[in-house]
Amino acid sequence: GIFASSDDIIKLMLAASKPEDNIILPNNRDTYTPNKNRDSVGVMGNVYRAHPSGIYDSFIDTTEPIDSFAISGSTRTNAAATHDSAYTVLFNPSSMNIEEAKERVLKINEIRKKEGKEPINPVQEFEFNRDGKLIRRNLIDSRLLFPVDPMAKAVQSVAHTVIKLRFLDFVMRKQEKRIEKINVSKNIK
Repeated sequence: GIFASSDDIIKLMLAASKPEDNIILPNNRDTYTPNKNRDSVGVMGNVYRAHPSGIYDSFIDTTEPIDSFAISGSTRTNAAATHDSAYTVLFNPSSMNIEEAKERVLKINEIRKKEGKEPINPVQEFEFNRDGKLIRRNLIDSRLLFPVDPMAKAVQSVAHTVIKLRFLDFVMRKQEKRIEKINVSKNIK
């Protein structure tokens, strides 16, 4: 339910991942959701620590450092951070209108029927009385319309790009040090 840009989320994640500055998120096991087991939800809600089984238990790819953490919402918005980087994967299936949701439900239920599965009904229509006036509302549970797989694949793709960028950064720093040594030796002579 928080509206923010990717840049803002990355700034928040970087700030939260630097405990030597100001501790924003306490770095202890009780703070984080260690896995998807709802009996072990941490005080921070949908905040996950790195887990050996990877994305499906932590929303963090196995290529990420062990000190990584992620936030992941039911709208399939994801942000991950570690001591040296942060990134986001932003989907917003909750912004669809009721007609789009109903069309998607029809397609999903056709597939589910072929697979022998029960149909889903993520669109709930309800009405209530507010000061004598009948109010009708629709509620769309977008989690049923947008499975975790597309988000997990996107997170994995970004994480693999980040590890390549870390490697390039490492190589470039080594090269810069080598050039610096050459320049210093030239100045001495």
